[in-house]
Amino acid sequence: MSAENNIREIRDSRKLTLEVLAERTGLSVGYLSRLEKGARNLSLKNMQLIADSMQVQPHELLPLQTSHHRIPLVGEVQAGKWRATDEPWEDPEVFDIPLPEPYKGLRPFALRVLGPSMNSIYPEGSILICCHVEELQEDPIPGKRYIIEDCDEADGIETTVKEFVVDAEGRPWAWPRSTHPEFQSPMPLDIGRPGHTIRIKARVIFSLKGE
Repeated sequence: MSAENNIREIRDSRKLTLEVLAERTGLSVGYLSRLEKGARNLSLKNMQLIADSMQVQPHELLPLQTSHHRIPLVGEVQAGKWRATDEPWEDPEVFDIPLPEPYKGLRPFALRVLGPSMNSIYPEGSILICCHVEELQEDPIPGKRYIIEDCDEADGIETTVKEFVVDAEGRPWAWPRSTHPEFQSPMPLDIGRPGHTIRIKARVIFSLKGE
């Protein structure tokens, strides 16, 4: 991602010192100072962290000259909700936002989060900006969040967002991050269930959250 950003301008407009921003984010004063001066690149993780700390949307930290990308809302993610495989999605909403440099040229899409299955990270109503794993051309990365489809021959498709975790034995898991007791059990990704096909569809590259 470009080293240019609007952190200093937004911080000044909110009358926040570097020390206060460092306390809110857990990042060092020196690191934040280098970010503001363009001496360090702004990672997606820190972009979300700093944006949340200053109560702005992540894309507002990017320079105005960054090209925008029209990203369509194509569906919802909700643990425990099954839909027919041929069920159409009829929501014309499109998000016109800057796309970070590593993802230009790809075809990102947006999904709306319903339910509490990942509410520790994504409150209900959050918008997830995602890229297909085939386009990213990478293996699943531990600690990143992914869109996972569970296709059942009888019930249809359940689409959820989960964190990809690899345990000490090397086993992959789809892990919820939820305060709700019903959604705290991880799902193994290396053991299938009869009649089910589980697929890691896309990686969440960043999210948009409401107030």
